[in-house]
Amino acid sequence: MEVSSSPRPICGWIASALLLAFGRLADAAPMYSATDLGSATWVYAGTAGDGAFYITDTENHHPLSITFPVSVTPYVSSGDPSSLPYAYADQGSVYTIRTKYTMRVFAENAQGTVIGGLPNSDHSYNPMSELKLGYAQLQPDGTFGPFQPIFPGAVPANANLTNAYTNLYLNAKNQILVASPGLSEYGKIFSDGEIIDLNAHTTTPLDSMIPASLLAKYRYFNALGFADNGSIVATAYLTTSLSSGYGDERVLLLSLPVPEPTTFVIFTGGLGAIAFARRFRRQSQIYG
Repeated sequence: MEVSSSPRPICGWIASALLLAFGRLADAAPMYSATDLGSATWVYAGTAGDGAFYITDTENHHPLSITFPVSVTPYVSSGDPSSLPYAYADQGSVYTIRTKYTMRVFAENAQGTVIGGLPNSDHSYNPMSELKLGYAQLQPDGTFGPFQPIFPGAVPANANLTNAYTNLYLNAKNQILVASPGLSEYGKIFSDGEIIDLNAHTTTPLDSMIPASLLAKYRYFNALGFADNGSIVATAYLTTSLSSGYGDERVLLLSLPVPEPTTFVIFTGGLGAIAFARRFRRQSQIYG
């Protein structure tokens, strides 16, 4: 039996092309699209007293049919709350008392991650009037690990999950949305906005996930909520309304694309092509 020399490496070419294509797809950050839910005068989006997140048309008194799953709780439901990170600070204006302050929790998810704040200043009449924001994670022994600061600045102490001054939002996928307080700059989704994925150990700037056309259409974004599927509810002003002398503030749903089935079909077809090429090469070596 005669074995011919190796034919052109068709299999290698196909494999390399597929790996390059899917590598580029994996590296590219998904882009948000925006749905205008209506005027901020009538549309309410935020956490109610029962801890659930609502998007409601207050003008017609009914909830909007929007998929926005939020499963985090505004309190510690797992682990030992007494093990939350803490810090000491001097309280008082004239006579100070060294006081222990436990992390103020904004939210916790089912993976045991909590976001919140600790005193940002060491000496103040009320050290908790300004907070240094960050997170802590539940450890295998049921206690919480050390405080991990995220945003170096401070926010008002009344910051919570229902107003635009909260820097941090948490979801079930262990992702943290960082949206700096105050109004964003022109051409930016939020001032220094980013998504931190604690499971994937990645940090993605939000500006890289927002189309330029969307940033041109709206201005002054403020976050209101962060869903388990990565969607964001925010308010923003129509740029055209600002130039005409009044501000038309809208409530936007920013959504990520759902992977299309064709992606998996292409990938499966590529694997089939590789298998066929390998079989063709083997037959060529035997019968060539």
